[in-house]
Amino acid sequence: MKRAFFFTLDSMFAVAILVVALTVISFELNTPKNTYWLPQIGNTFMTSLDKMGVFYNVFGQSDAQAQTTLVNYLNNLPPHVSASMTIRIYSGASDVFTLQRTIQASRGTPNTDQQTYVRRLFSDPSTNKFGIAEAVFSYG
Repeated sequence: MKRAFFFTLDSMFAVAILVVALTVISFELNTPKNTYWLPQIGNTFMTSLDKMGVFYNVFGQSDAQAQTTLVNYLNNLPPHVSASMTIRIYSGASDVFTLQRTIQASRGTPNTDQQTYVRRLFSDPSTNKFGIAEAVFSYG
């Protein structure tokens, strides 16, 4: 009789642990993706493009060439990350700069609940031009 009682108690304890484990697993699977990595991905991506000279090269490219280049790089992001990028090129002298052109590229469908905004400035002092690259990264 004592053995049966301990086996029953042991099996009830095992079932309770199993129920708790399944509950935790189902909760983890149904929660939104972790937003911690999104800013890391965005900053790393923009820093890499800046260090490789992609932004600087936009000064010498046509809008179509620059857009194709940006889309090619955006397609290298992880499959679950969507991104939209806008580059604005300004030109001028001294303290007066005017918007010369705007280039846009995107990939995927953005999720408006979880977004990260990243911005980079780049310049070409020899031609009195500077640019602002802005990107929005999201899961989606």
